[in-house]
Amino acid sequence: MKTTRPNNINGCSVDFANNVIIINFKFQKAAKNPSSNEFALLTDLMTKLPGFTVCPLPGKVITKARPTKRLTYKNMETYIKTYENAEELMKQFEIVKQKSAPLASPYKYVRKWFVAQFPQYNVVQINNPEAQNAAVAVVDAPNENDFPRKPDKAA
Repeated sequence: MKTTRPNNINGCSVDFANNVIIINFKFQKAAKNPSSNEFALLTDLMTKLPGFTVCPLPGKVITKARPTKRLTYKNMETYIKTYENAEELMKQFEIVKQKSAPLASPYKYVRKWFVAQFPQYNVVQINNPEAQNAAVAVVDAPNENDFPRKPDKAA
């Protein structure tokens, strides 16, 4: 026997403590059609619970963008070149990329180094080439033993 959450029927729930009928975005859209089951259910609830108000939930929750969004190798290189000691940072970047080659997820390894090296990274700064950043100390590469390796191809 399948159990369901109490008071939750097809995207519609009733909050008896606050006298509210809560419907989600899909239920609200379907309830606009008078021949739908959702319309019948909502009208039935509204007649049986006259003092209750209908509260629709938004369709999509807006979240904050990740600060490391679009963090590709190319964008990493572009960002590194904005520093005064870009040659030294690029050498370390290449070393980190070489160390990441035998790992199962090389990008994760390089990204971990990049985020440690540039915690203030911002995508907006990449698109602003005249912004010159001061020299920073080079951070060592992460420990490769903390990352899974690619499986050996045994013949």
